[in-house]
Amino acid sequence: MSDHLMTSRQMQGLAPLHQATQAIQHILEQARRRPHWGYYLGLGTESWGLLTEALATLTDTADLAALRERWLCPNPQNPAEDEDLMREAREDAKSEWEPNYYELIEAIRELYTPTRLELLEALRDMFCFDCGGVSIFKPCGCRPCGARVESEAAK
Repeated sequence: MSDHLMTSRQMQGLAPLHQATQAIQHILEQARRRPHWGYYLGLGTESWGLLTEALATLTDTADLAALRERWLCPNPQNPAEDEDLMREAREDAKSEWEPNYYELIEAIRELYTPTRLELLEALRDMFCFDCGGVSIFKPCGCRPCGARVESEAAK
């Protein structure tokens, strides 16, 4: 993931209460303007109830009903029931995040890095350290390997 996305600030310098108010208003605005967001984050959801109550508290609004009326989504729709909304949601998801395939490949490489011991074990299975020969099968057939195999069998 891009360091810029993880470290950039959009509300730097604003008071904490102003930051919280702005963030809550942004989420409520998205839920009000977009029917599929309104279905999942609008009237009747716990998220909408908590967000509107927090906003009323932050803005010292006594009339909670009026505040909630302002943030209602006029036409919430279940995106699973409307193909146009499903298409719009897929397009929104594409526009909000485009994968950087080079970063994904690098992240996958970082997930598994063999240890030095694992690499040495893999090399020992492929190479004969006595003669320097490469063989998938053990023993490779050289005299020292044959002698080592015979001495290991004798133990």
